[in-house]
Amino acid sequence: MDIIIVDDCRISREKIRINLEDNGYRNLILLNSAIELFQFLDVERVVSEDRTIDLILMDIVMPEITGIEAVQRLKKMNEYSHTPVIMISGETDINCLQEAFEAGAMDYITKPINEIELLMRVRSALNLKTEMDRRLMLTKQLEGMNQKLKQMTIIDALTNIANRRLFDEVLQKEWERAKRYNRPISLIMADVDYFKSYNDHLAT
Repeated sequence: MDIIIVDDCRISREKIRINLEDNGYRNLILLNSAIELFQFLDVERVVSEDRTIDLILMDIVMPEITGIEAVQRLKKMNEYSHTPVIMISGETDINCLQEAFEAGAMDYITKPINEIELLMRVRSALNLKTEMDRRLMLTKQLEGMNQKLKQMTIIDALTNIANRRLFDEVLQKEWERAKRYNRPISLIMADVDYFKSYNDHLAT
């Protein structure tokens, strides 16, 4: 699992890295600012479409772009809107923490970092990410099945062209559009000669 650690304090970054590596987490990316985070994510989108970021640990107080501002930006990005973010804070001010949660953070860890607390919160966040990924996959599969079922109801299986149901839907939409803009609507009807022969040929 890929975990990003964003903290402008080198000692804090290293402590988190050592604690996580000692407990089996290997794919760690260490960055010292939110600016570096977004630069990294921009590169990843170009060079590695299949890679997913499973968790971001991010300090709240950082220069130029704060952790809270960074979370707000992340939640607006389709690729990372569901990526859990744990905030790291030396502050225990309730207003600051509330602002972090409102921005989209799922949890927080206070400094100085306790190893057991860190591992528990990381494990919980990764379990949540796994469950979210599973549900998203099931949702996509369901959407695909629904799309296929819809196609079956509007496409004629024999000729593979739109059937009467789709014709009625399109006609109704165009009729409403014509009334709304006070425009004429035209309809062309064509008859296919010897269609029964064509139908019998495809049916065999």
